[in-house]
Amino acid sequence: MSGPDSSISTAELRRRLTDAELVIVDVRALSAYNGWRSNGAARGGHIPGAVAFPSAWLTSVDEAELQRELTPIARNLGAA
Repeated sequence: MSGPDSSISTAELRRRLTDAELVIVDVRALSAYNGWRSNGAARGGHIPGAVAFPSAWLTSVDEAELQRELTPIARNLGAA
């Protein structure tokens, strides 16, 4: 695991669910995060502790607003 764009296997995720350093960001639509099944998913909802950050949100804001919103988050995560 080297950076924020890293991905991990399901097995590694299971092993690390109690890792305080792990941040799980769910980029699916809020309806999926909140429990609605979509696209043939076996079940709805999210991994406990995951944060919702729908990728569609990134296309609905301008660059200045995006920086205002993301900078404090990155700072809290130790990335800025």
